[in-house]
Amino acid sequence: MLRLFRKYYPVRNIFFVIFEGIFIYISVLFSGWIIAGIELYDFDKWLFLKTFLVTFLCQASLYYNDLYDLKVTNSFLELGIRLFRALGFAAIFLAFIYFIFPKANIGRWVFIVSIAFAIPIIVSWRFFYKIILDRGIFDQKIILLGSDKLAKKIIDEVNERKDSGYTVSAVVPEYGIDADFKIDKKTVVMSGDQYEGLCEIAKGMGVKKIVVALKEKRGGDFR
Repeated sequence: MLRLFRKYYPVRNIFFVIFEGIFIYISVLFSGWIIAGIELYDFDKWLFLKTFLVTFLCQASLYYNDLYDLKVTNSFLELGIRLFRALGFAAIFLAFIYFIFPKANIGRWVFIVSIAFAIPIIVSWRFFYKIILDRGIFDQKIILLGSDKLAKKIIDEVNERKDSGYTVSAVVPEYGIDADFKIDKKTVVMSGDQYEGLCEIAKGMGVKKIVVALKEKRGGDFR
């Protein structure tokens, strides 16, 4: 986990954004080579900065259209709609910048051709990333203590947000599990008397973090 502005982000998600930016960047450079040929690289010394500008605006537009919130873009239909809308906004912003700063223009038709390359690459990359999320690859395993409302909320959040970076490996309830307590089939439900020796159990399961979501018991016995 990487902490930025008092919020934790899975390192996996950071790499997802970086690699998507690299793919967009390469798409723009490749499009410039198709349209203008190798001469574009020889004569335009600002080419890489212009390409970075296109990449930055594309990714900023993707961000503000919630395309980095994988909970929102869980379906490919929603992904497609938001992707076309985001790239349309990016094109408008670029046209505005090129109008004010004509020298920032990377070349005629380069952006349109690069979009033709970028769309299938972005969709394929997100499909591949979705497979990683669905299989829980690189997820951090946790043990959840408790079965109250807070514990249920944590379980629901981890299940709904596939990019949370966590997998609940085991639940140690205070009492019985309710029917609406959605637990994955791979999650182990342990008995409430297993608090003692929990560290050894966690080490055996490869768990490095235990989340405490017990109901407050002031003046009462722990178990």
